[in-house]
Amino acid sequence: MGKAMRDHLLIVQRLFIGLGVALLAIWGAGQLHREIGQRQAMEAFEEARAQMVSQRQRLAMQAEAANVEESTPEEAAADEIPTLPVAGGGAISADVLDPMPPPPMPEVIEYDYSLWSPNRVKDYEDSLKAEFSAPQALLRVPSINLEVPVLDGIDDLTLNRAVGRIPGTARPDGLGNVGIAGHRDGFFRGLKDITVGDDIELVTWRQRMRYEVKEIRIVEKHDLTVLTEAEDSMVTLVTCYPFYYVGHAPKRYIVKAKLIDAEII
Repeated sequence: MGKAMRDHLLIVQRLFIGLGVALLAIWGAGQLHREIGQRQAMEAFEEARAQMVSQRQRLAMQAEAANVEESTPEEAAADEIPTLPVAGGGAISADVLDPMPPPPMPEVIEYDYSLWSPNRVKDYEDSLKAEFSAPQALLRVPSINLEVPVLDGIDDLTLNRAVGRIPGTARPDGLGNVGIAGHRDGFFRGLKDITVGDDIELVTWRQRMRYEVKEIRIVEKHDLTVLTEAEDSMVTLVTCYPFYYVGHAPKRYIVKAKLIDAEII
């Protein structure tokens, strides 16, 4: 092998080494950015929670003072606002606490894309450029390692960024049937592995609610009976089915869970 050929190979080798180092640096920067974004999101959520606790204590003191000065026990009972039962004998009224300003929508949260379709990953990354209102809650399904914000609405952009509360269903911190939709090739693909008896959590700025999966079924895409109002507090997760269907999926995959306990946080 001539000297010129050896010099050429050495240059090519150095170029590949430099390219590898550059790619490794880009990957490391991306991982650091995601980690920082996730930490900032959790800090924002914890800050909002702490503010809620402070506001709740202030309102409780004001209400107690008002009851002592202005109301008899009978009058106080008559004016009580129905609220979600909470573990430990407490309850909290969403109507009273609504004026609390929400935290901003987190810019980046670390997700496992291993089950996602490549197009859905791209749609999620594109959605990071858009502005969103604060999430209504965090949805957690420990058995499938899912934690995702719940936004309000089910338009394409919203469901590319997170999962969405279905309009007309109950709010995450209220009574009734909370309907939550997500894409079958994105956040909700892991629902294919959920089973009856698994836990589902909804965490708002004021409460943590734990539900138990009671039913999993497949329905026609126009079947809205799964979202009808319920006397019990429930959460209904909805996604398209089959999970790996090419094109517009013809059916809907439904996970229904019933509230088993809740606590003020």
